[in-house]
Amino acid sequence: PTTIRVPTHYYTINEAADAAIAGDIVFVEAGTYYDCTTVIAKDNLTLVGENRETTIVDGVTDPLGGANFEISARNVTVRSLTLLEGYDGIKIDSGCNSSLVFDCVIKDGVWIDGAYHNNITGNIVGTPGYGYGIYLKASAWNTIHDNVVINNDLDGIYLYSSSQNSIVGNDIAGNKRDGIRIHFS
Repeated sequence: PTTIRVPTHYYTINEAADAAIAGDIVFVEAGTYYDCTTVIAKDNLTLVGENRETTIVDGVTDPLGGANFEISARNVTVRSLTLLEGYDGIKIDSGCNSSLVFDCVIKDGVWIDGAYHNNITGNIVGTPGYGYGIYLKASAWNTIHDNVVINNDLDGIYLYSSSQNSIVGNDIAGNKRDGIRIHFS
């Protein structure tokens, strides 16, 4: 695999993700990046920040209100980043299975829609102003472990028509509705 560095090789994360091929690593150096939605559409891609405290992706410039990162591939890893001001911090699309989101601070939540075997572990998810911390819709066999899910405007973790998910060891507090809400699951 090749390591592509942002901003050394490409100025934006989106450009680096577009240039990567399956198996590559996109390494995001410390700094603040004002990127609109980055679609990760290549299988087996790793997107890693230098340090989650110093590597910040701010999607405030996206007029369409997209996710900071939209995962449209399988076996994608996103780790060690702070994600601010996206409509969703991370969205995992239908059929995009077996991804890992680890060691991130995600202000605007994680949305998993029709995806399986994903792992959301060791993150801080939520701040006031967004609805759900972690939202699963028609999704199964996902792992939601050891996250801090706090201060969301709606529910900390919401499962809608989702089953066989493992939700263990999360610190869930200060959400305006429920810590965990289960609906048709």
